[in-house]
Amino acid sequence: MLKEIVDVAQVIIAAAAVLALGVAIWQGTIARQAIAEQHRTAREQLRMMHEDLKMRLLLDYEQRFETSEMMARRRALAGHLLGSGAYKADAVMQDSTFAVIGDEVPNFFESLATMHDRKHIDTAMAFEFFYHWGLHYWVALHGFVRKDRATNGDDLWNGFQSLMDNFAAYALAHHVRVPINDVKVEDFLRQEQQAGL
Repeated sequence: MLKEIVDVAQVIIAAAAVLALGVAIWQGTIARQAIAEQHRTAREQLRMMHEDLKMRLLLDYEQRFETSEMMARRRALAGHLLGSGAYKADAVMQDSTFAVIGDEVPNFFESLATMHDRKHIDTAMAFEFFYHWGLHYWVALHGFVRKDRATNGDDLWNGFQSLMDNFAAYALAHHVRVPINDVKVEDFLRQEQQAGL
């Protein structure tokens, strides 16, 4: 009888061991699933934080573009381009006009291009915020860009150009058509002369 009790005890111990092993495996599976869920949640939070930071950076650029100092520079640039006619497609930038055009406005777009190239700013958001100004300034400043590249190196204003190329590709992909010609650029520059007034 003692042997039978020992045999039953061994069976119970073996069953308990198997049960404990099953519970351990089940707990391990649950733990792995919980860890995987935590990783998914963390990745989603990081993605959302990254999107938030991109939007904040873009809003910072918008605020910089709308400061009274930048508006004054935009008005001055528009006045120089209108006064000289240097914005026209067939115009050649004269040295006197080149000398007085400040580079603050095109530098703004160069800086924006750097943030875009580094993926700190999303194309769609940047397009919505800055395509109108970027495109018109890029076209209006073609003579300035050509002369600056001829004088100081071909790699100047590549960021601004790249940003406009990206915007143009985005516009084409999203069926946004922005016809531009000398008349539209002149109208834009006249509006810019009133910026912030």
